Amino acid sequence: MIPFDEFIAIDWSGSKALLTPSITVAKAVSNKLSVSLVSPPKNQWARIDVAEWIINHAAHSKRLLIGIDSNFGYAASTVHKRLPNLQTATELWALINRICSQEANFYAHTFWRDSLFCNDFWTAGKKPPHFPEKRRQTELSCINEQLGFPENPFKLIGTKQVGKGGLSAMRMAHFLKMQLQEKIAFWPFDSQEHCDAATIVIAEIYPRLFLKKANHGLSKVRNIKKLKELLSFFEAISPSFSSINDHQADALISAASMRHLMHKNSNFLNLEKCSAPFRKLLRIEGWILGVSLPVEREKS
Repeated sequence: MIPFDEFIAIDWSGSKALLTPSITVAKAVSNKLSVSLVSPPKNQWARIDVAEWIINHAAHSKRLLIGIDSNFGYAASTVHKRLPNLQTATELWALINRICSQEANFYAHTFWRDSLFCNDFWTAGKKPPHFPEKRRQTELSCINEQLGFPENPFKLIGTKQVGKGGLSAMRMAHFLKMQLQEKIAFWPFDSQEHCDAATIVIAEIYPRLFLKKANHGLSKVRNIKKLKELLSFFEAISPSFSSINDHQADALISAASMRHLMHKNSNFLNLEKCSAPFRKLLRIEGWILGVSLPVEREKS
C-alpha cells in the first residue's frame, strides 16, 4: 500500500439535525507526533460540510486515509435476501441515495421507512422477532478478538442509533464517488489498484476498538489526563486542551491509532492474501479497520 501523508478520523452521526456536536474531525500527520482537531466551517459540523471538506482536500497532493465511525455495508445474507443480484455495496449506496434524494444533509429516513429493507430495521419498541440476527463478518471477528461489541447496523433505536449514521454515510459515499471519481477509494470495496492510486481512501473505523487496543475499559474518555495516557500508547502527543468531550477524544485517539497502525504495518490494507470468496464478501459487507483479516495459508 502506498503510504499516507495524513490520517483523518471522523466521529460520525445520523442525527436529523443539520448541525450536530456529535460530529468531530481529528487529524494526525504522518511525520509528526501531535494530533489535532479540525475546526468546522460553522460552530458545529453538518454532514454536507464533511463531504465538502473531503472534496476540497482531494485537490491537494497529500494522500489521506480517512476513517469514519460508520458501517458502509450490511450482512451479505440480508442484502441478498432483498437484492439477490447485488454484487457490491456501491450499488446499494446508489439505491439508498435515489430513494432518499429529497432529503437534505444525507439523511435517509425514506429508506428505512419505504424501501425493500424497511422490515429489517428495528425502529421502535422492544426488539421485534424479525430483527436480523445475521452479523457482518467483521462484527463477528471484532467480537471474537474482544475488541468491542459493535451495534447491529439495522438497529435504529436507542441513544447510539448507529444504523442511521450508516445510512447517511452510505449516501455521502455515493455523493463523493460521483464528485471525485478516481480520486477517491473506499476500502475494502474498491480494488487494491484503485486504493493505491486514489488521493483519498476512506475506511470504516470503530473507536471502541482503538480504546480496547490501548487496554482501556468500557468507559468514555472525558478528561485530559486519560486522553494523554491513551494517545501516548499510540506514540502521539495530546493537543493543549483545558477540557475534552468523548466525541473529541474518540476522534483524536482514532486518528493517532490509524497512524500508528499503518506505520507498524504498511501493508495492513492489502487484501491480496485473502481468499477470492472473502474479497467478494468484503465488496458487500465492508470491514472495520483494525480487525484482523483472515488470510490464506501459503501452500508448502
